[in-house]
Amino acid sequence: MWRRIGILVLDSKGHYTRAGSEVRLYTSAGHKLLGTRLVDTGGGYCSQNAMPVHFGLPVEGKVDIEVTSLTSNGRKITRVAQVDPRSLKGKPITVKTSEP
Repeated sequence: MWRRIGILVLDSKGHYTRAGSEVRLYTSAGHKLLGTRLVDTGGGYCSQNAMPVHFGLPVEGKVDIEVTSLTSNGRKITRVAQVDPRSLKGKPITVKTSEP
C-alpha cells in the first residue's frame, strides 16, 4: 500500500502567503522526525502555484504536523496532532497559521 500525505499551508485568512514556511512531519507515537519540506510557490516567469508539500510515509499510523512560519512578530509554530493520512483519502490537509 502506498502511503503519503499532502499539506497545504495557508495564513489565517486562507491565502497562500506562507512561502518559505518549514513543514515537519513526526510519528505520533514516538515523535520521530519523518521528514521536512519547505513551502514553495513554484517557479517561472510571472507564475505562482498553490501546491501542497508532499511526504511519503515509511510507516502506517497517525502523524503530527508542525509548521514554522516567519511573521512580523518572529517565528510562529503551528501544530496539528494525531492526523490519520488514511482518513484524508488522498486529499491534502489544510493547516492555517494563526497570523495573516
